[in-house]
This record gives sequence, structure tokens and C-alpha cells, in this order.
Amino acid sequence: MLDYKFSTAFKAWYTIISSIIALLLPIILYYVAGSKPSLSQYVDDSIGNIIFSCTLILIAHSLTIRKLFTFPAVMLLCIVGFDCNNFETIHNISATLFFLSMGIIMCLRKELCIYGILMFLNIPTLLYVGLYWFEIIEISFITFYNFHVLYLLRSRIINNF
Repeated sequence: MLDYKFSTAFKAWYTIISSIIALLLPIILYYVAGSKPSLSQYVDDSIGNIIFSCTLILIAHSLTIRKLFTFPAVMLLCIVGFDCNNFETIHNISATLFFLSMGIIMCLRKELCIYGILMFLNIPTLLYVGLYWFEIIEISFITFYNFHVLYLLRSRIINNF
């Protein structure tokens, strides 16, 4: 495995860009391909599939430059590689493991544990509102966590990414 050393500034900008793209993904997909029951359903539309897949690959790569986030990155790649139509079980297990692992990792940093707790408290959204809104809320928590980490780094409250 290649071990690239990225500067903290590069990691920060890459995280900002990929987080903003992740937040915009549902909006872009809705505009391009209409409403679907979940983000993964956009693979049915050719342009939606390209946007969805490329965005998840970008986000997976941005996660791999941070050591703790390698497993969630692999799960994102599994979500892309095993679509929800032909490999439903593998796809759903990968998505579940992605969100669970992100929540657990976010809880490891005690000053930011609230984001991981909020991710777990969001689980009832699946039952009452649906998968699409669950995914959007989870993506928002992950993004806000990333921005908070960057703020703490900039404020020198924490010293590692």
C-alpha cells in the first residue's frame, strides 16, 4: 500500500471541498433526476449514476487521507461497486457499516462526540420519515463534524487531523 504524506493544509482544503460536494449531492441529484426514495436509487438514471458514483469515490478518497477513516472509505467504495438493484444485500450492509463506523469514529474524539451521538439518535428517522431524509441528515452531521474539526485545528485547540 502506498503511503502518501499530505500536508495538513491540503487535507483541510480537500476535506472542505469534498464536504461541500457531499452536502450538494442530494440537491444536484434531485435537480438532475427528480425525486427518489434514497440517494442510492439514482444509479437508475445514467447521469445520476455518474454524479453519485464520482461523488462517493471523491469522498472515499478524501476519507483515506485520514487514518481512522479508512474503513468508512472502503464501505463507500462498496456502495459504489455494488449497486442497490443487483447487489441489494451487499449494498445495504455496506451503507449501514459506513454510517455506523462514521458515528463510532466521530465519538472517539471526545470534544466532538456529540456528532456521533446525533448520528445514532437520527436512526428513528428511517422509520418515521424515510431513508432519503435519514441519509441527508447523516451526511449533514458528518459534514458539520468535518467543519468543526477544521475549526478546532485552525484555533489550535487540537493538533491532529
